[in-house]
Amino acid sequence: MNSLMNSLDNIYQAQYLASSLETITPPFEKDKIRKDFDVIGIRNSDGSIEKYFDVLEGKAVPISLKQLLSAYTPFIDLLKSLSSQRFVFLMKSSVVGYIVTVADLEKSLMKAYLFTFFVVFENTITKCIQKIEKNEMTECLKKMGEDREKQILKTFEKKKKRNEEISIQECLLFSDKINLYLCSCKDKELAKIKDKLIPLRNGIAHGDQIFLSFKVKEVYSILIFILEWEKRHRTV
Repeated sequence: MNSLMNSLDNIYQAQYLASSLETITPPFEKDKIRKDFDVIGIRNSDGSIEKYFDVLEGKAVPISLKQLLSAYTPFIDLLKSLSSQRFVFLMKSSVVGYIVTVADLEKSLMKAYLFTFFVVFENTITKCIQKIEKNEMTECLKKMGEDREKQILKTFEKKKKRNEEISIQECLLFSDKINLYLCSCKDKELAKIKDKLIPLRNGIAHGDQIFLSFKVKEVYSILIFILEWEKRHRTV
């Protein structure tokens, strides 16, 4: 996953979610400031931007170091930064010129990035459950409930007719794989986070508005969990 993360960091950067920062130049009248932007940069006479006008709060505010990121900041670090604030400013060539808000995290590029984590996680957990012995697998399937067990076995039989090399793992949903793994292996951390992990993955897959259901901090924490979990369980 480390090599994959390095590749992702080179592809998925904050600049690709950003919008150009709307600016105004003093002196200006608060009542005449456009209301279709929540944040407007205040441009100095030399072209630099050190403050912004917060339209929601109705006042000028100095830009803090916490609010400044490089345009090349990887998505994982962008998520960390937006876990505690509703927007950040991006610098390119040492000049503030762009903004990324929490709303920008709903863009398709971010969803593609998030889903990559779940693809890697699912691949690793599939390898883990492939090691479960047949008798134990049978018992674990039963614990999933009679209806779900029948659905899995029915799907397995249908696919088996078309492909003799098919395995039961290929008939499982993402949630099934986690439940089977937890049935066989005692993993307190995964058990604790699975009720957020599964809906987040499914929401991304279905194109839902992720950050209406999850706080940025929650999504960031889940990604960090996946990175650490995958590192511990990686077999190749």
